Amino acid sequence: MLKVRGLRVKVGSFELKGVDLEVRDGRYMVLMGPNGAGKTTLLNAIAGLIRPIEGRVFLNGRDITRLPPEERRIGYVFQEPMLFPHMTVYGNVAFGLRARGLRGRELEEKVKWALELVGIEHLAPRRPGQLSGGEAKEVALARALAIGPELLLLDEPLAHVDEASRARLAEKLKDLHDQLGLTAIHVTHNRLEALKLADDLAIMDSGRLVQAGDAREMLRKPASEFVAKFLGFKNILRCRCRRLNGLYELEVDGLKILSVEGREGDAIMCLRAEDILVSVQRPVTSARNVLEGRVVSIEPRGHVFELRVEVGSGVELVSVITPVSKEEFGIRIGSKVYLAFKASSVKVI
Repeated sequence: MLKVRGLRVKVGSFELKGVDLEVRDGRYMVLMGPNGAGKTTLLNAIAGLIRPIEGRVFLNGRDITRLPPEERRIGYVFQEPMLFPHMTVYGNVAFGLRARGLRGRELEEKVKWALELVGIEHLAPRRPGQLSGGEAKEVALARALAIGPELLLLDEPLAHVDEASRARLAEKLKDLHDQLGLTAIHVTHNRLEALKLADDLAIMDSGRLVQAGDAREMLRKPASEFVAKFLGFKNILRCRCRRLNGLYELEVDGLKILSVEGREGDAIMCLRAEDILVSVQRPVTSARNVLEGRVVSIEPRGHVFELRVEVGSGVELVSVITPVSKEEFGIRIGSKVYLAFKASSVKVI
């Protein structure tokens, strides 16, 4: 288990401010936040590349705060692979082991194990200049795993590679985690990547850890508007909340929305675009919320279209629809549509 207690780190004018974090054994934590939030600085402090001003770092019960990086049993995959261009892939994977004093047969066995584990043994004689971006990332991963780390740190390991390589690497990380029971912290800006891999999520902003915990629980209950936005809630609206017949009625500029959760008084409602069903006829549904509106914008978002629908005086909700459904329903800007969503899909902060 990793425990970070009251960690304060200063790098130039930037400061990590009293970070407390726990990653339990075998958990895959994804760390997110805007640029400049302090994600890489936190990884560097955990790895021993930056010395904290205050606080402690414990790994499996041992205080490693003052230990040099090579004594921490921490594998680190940097955002850039940082391979030595004059060495072969084999030499790069062996580098960390040699630095720890391994030689001969033991060294060879561990390098071979790491290369085969990641599935790149065929790349062993190549040099970094002969590798694709995805292959270079795999070599960096094998190098980090070769030392048998107690903790694996990954700083945007899927960045700057093509879509096919990104999907392959994500699947490989998931398989390795399942196979080895890795304890890992993975930094990313990609929400879909995070949701695919994370057991736990942690969100940072301006040098502070603003929320951390089980990924499913955080998706169910973001602690703030900032966290909700980062977790992909497209509909975040200020509302007035009151208890009504076992549910909560949320009023947004005269529009009434029902939720299973809430509290009396002013609040913020959050609703995922993916949780809203779009139809051109009033649906027959058990959903407690069915709203009529008109489409005000249609934007492509990867494999879907994002619809912005005006459902009240100045109130707009965002939903998504597949290209097939868009054409089948004949949905255009100005089209009348119905939005349906469950009361349980509405989160209240």
